[in-house]
Amino acid sequence: MIAGKDTICAGEDVSFNVNFTGQGPFKFKYLLNGIESPVLTSTQNTFPISSTNIQENQTFTLTFVEDAFCIGSANGIATVTTKAHPQIKLLIGRNRICFGDTTSIRFQGANLSTFNAVLKGSDGSLYPLLNQNLSSSSNTISPTQNTTFTLSNVGITNNDCPLQLDSVVSIVVN
Repeated sequence: MIAGKDTICAGEDVSFNVNFTGQGPFKFKYLLNGIESPVLTSTQNTFPISSTNIQENQTFTLTFVEDAFCIGSANGIATVTTKAHPQIKLLIGRNRICFGDTTSIRFQGANLSTFNAVLKGSDGSLYPLLNQNLSSSSNTISPTQNTTFTLSNVGITNNDCPLQLDSVVSIVVN
């Protein structure tokens, strides 16, 4: 029998056990997303099935079981649901401005709704960014000198997976 349900972030690993009853050795096969495994053998009553670096949902279905004497009843399904990592990329309207001008900061990304962050400038400037979203948030900044900005202290909602962040831009002030 195989059973289980797990939710993971893309790129993580998972393992399930196939549990046997009867007299070993045991032979068995399973489907992984509809693709059949070769016949596997276990001398133990439990056999681990591992899957690494998972990028999409997976379904393991036990299809064949045989002990030392008889063909058994193969049953059970184990499922893995994969959640995508939230992604944020920091974009600027113009990377070269004149002294006193402004430029815009906005975001590209995926797999998140709103977030809070702080935009930190190499000149010591701080811009709190509250309730930002990927589709409509645009923020105006006006550095007075050449400045490199990084996005930090990012707090996201609705996703437990680690953030993938591309968050450095530079602005030249003439």
